[in-house]
Amino acid sequence: MKRIITVLSMVVILSLMLAMPAMADDNPQVWQLDAEITTAGFQMEKNGGPGDDGQTGKVIVGAGQSVVWIADQVALADVTFSSGHWKLDLVSDADWGNQADLLYAEVGQWDGTTFQMLEDDVDTKVVTPQSPPGVLIVELKVQSGALTIDNGKWLALRVTNNSNNDRIVYTGEGKEASCLTSPNTDPGYPLPELAAGILL
Repeated sequence: MKRIITVLSMVVILSLMLAMPAMADDNPQVWQLDAEITTAGFQMEKNGGPGDDGQTGKVIVGAGQSVVWIADQVALADVTFSSGHWKLDLVSDADWGNQADLLYAEVGQWDGTTFQMLEDDVDTKVVTPQSPPGVLIVELKVQSGALTIDNGKWLALRVTNNSNNDRIVYTGEGKEASCLTSPNTDPGYPLPELAAGILL
């Protein structure tokens, strides 16, 4: 009897693993950039998640400096994003997005003290900016191969300002909202759907 239960369990787990790509398709998540400071860095709150208490303010990225935003939850298991496009919408005070060398964005992980970029082939491409009155929206596509956020670490975004002037990233609501959107292949950070299915 135990052998039958073990075999059935293995069949269920294999079925979940084979179904994983289908479950992950077209399932991006959105994290709103916030000016709220935590012990790890600026907060990046998942829409509708437990840490989503609304966004306020703005963040100044100094000339030649970088700013890191940290997801509001640590990975509850190793979470692997297969290759895809991370979309970053930044609402800024200046036209720094028209020159790709002045603005660089990286997706990686935060271990509590340092940012670790997980891929060497990440590229930042600037898409045509849109300009509502008084606000410049810069849409960037952060391209990456597969990357894994380790269990117990945070998904993180690092934005670097390579210009000679300080820049503002607006992190409020509405037209001042900046956000990061995961690829369509998002497995379900902070807990992949496969792991959640096994737990159930």
